[in-house]
Amino acid sequence: MFFLIGIIATVIMLLLLPATSFYGNRKITALFICFYSLLYFFIIQYGLSLHSSLELPLFFGASVLILYLTVVDRYINQKMDLSEFLKVILFIIIPILLCLLFQNDKNQIHLVDIIALALILGTNQSRFIKVPMVYQINTIEFYGLSTTSHLLILFIFLGYKKIEIDLFFISTIDVWVQTLVVCFFCCSSAILVGIKLEYLAFNFKKIKIKNLANLIIFNFFHIAIAEEIIYRGFVYNYLRQIIGAGDWIPLALATLLFGCHHISFGGKRMFVLSSIAGFFYGLIYVLTGNLLTAVIVHTITNIIWRLFFIIKLDLDPVVRPSLEVKN
Repeated sequence: MFFLIGIIATVIMLLLLPATSFYGNRKITALFICFYSLLYFFIIQYGLSLHSSLELPLFFGASVLILYLTVVDRYINQKMDLSEFLKVILFIIIPILLCLLFQNDKNQIHLVDIIALALILGTNQSRFIKVPMVYQINTIEFYGLSTTSHLLILFIFLGYKKIEIDLFFISTIDVWVQTLVVCFFCCSSAILVGIKLEYLAFNFKKIKIKNLANLIIFNFFHIAIAEEIIYRGFVYNYLRQIIGAGDWIPLALATLLFGCHHISFGGKRMFVLSSIAGFFYGLIYVLTGNLLTAVIVHTITNIIWRLFFIIKLDLDPVVRPSLEVKN
């Protein structure tokens, strides 16, 4: 059901976006996003359905990811020389080989898993695909490299390693109350710090229904779910398993890693802001043991930032290049 809902929501989002939000030809770019979404939602819901051997799904998955990122890079950069192709290969193959060479039992962490994760996130910081495939100021941005890093991490950990991550339903009033209280403190703290750092600027404006729909769909399905599975589902739980020192040290380390992941989006100020928000996302997960609560707090926080504030980095044409539409 989640797979189907995610695909339908993504198609609706793409239909609501104006033509100026798409890099190149709207139909071709939308196809890239739809293909990515099929892989993304399939891996989240089903993991890998090929159980006959370990090598087959690994080879198949790696080949699909390499092909996808290569074609996206060629489409956006209008070139694909040997160095670019090697970057794609190394980005995808090395983490998979590391995890293949150092296999471990189901749901058990190995130090190599953390190294593989760090390599993927570190390469993502370089952004060798620098132009977003889809971009609308203060609303939505889809980078080919970022989407592939999500796919690669989910493929490795939800796929062949068979890590069990579930998005539970919230069934009690107490959990809802905790979620909303933590959400309030998360938004308040991040906004106050963001304004103090001159990174956020208040910008109350009339809200268009279609922009609100795009914000909800994009942030819930394509940002919050992926990042919460990775940082709270994988990283926090793995660090807790390795360190064995209660909740707070793993929570702090996962929070710092979450902040580092956002440095390429906005430098040191974004690191601070994301770390504050990431702490509250982790806190609600620790309090409830429910990954969906972290996804909800994450989604609401992002939406409030985008609806009522301008993230000043979005106004920088050097960092956020305009998209050329080729119809």
